[in-house]
Amino acid sequence: MKELIDHDPLTGVSTWFEAVESERKFRVHHTQDVQSLLEKNKLLQNAPEYKAAGIKADWQHFAHIPDIIVMRWRQEGIDVFNPDHIEAVKRKLRDPDWRHLRTSLGRI
Repeated sequence: MKELIDHDPLTGVSTWFEAVESERKFRVHHTQDVQSLLEKNKLLQNAPEYKAAGIKADWQHFAHIPDIIVMRWRQEGIDVFNPDHIEAVKRKLRDPDWRHLRTSLGRI
């Protein structure tokens, strides 16, 4: 049995309760549709004017990490909101498996 127990319309994160009767266990898991966010990231990766405008204004937007990934990384011990974890976050974003989270492909 799988049941939706919460949906956050702001983030798009849904929380599900799933009973696995054969194992006499239950799971709580989260989902989020991130397709549009990943498409936007790809557009920004290919927009040098966006990167240039940020650099000119003394900032650079180098990634957009969906909430579902923030939660996953936190389970791995990486908190994107903790300044002490910035090097671990940078390592993740440099990994080709996570390239789709980047808004800029320059050096982080």
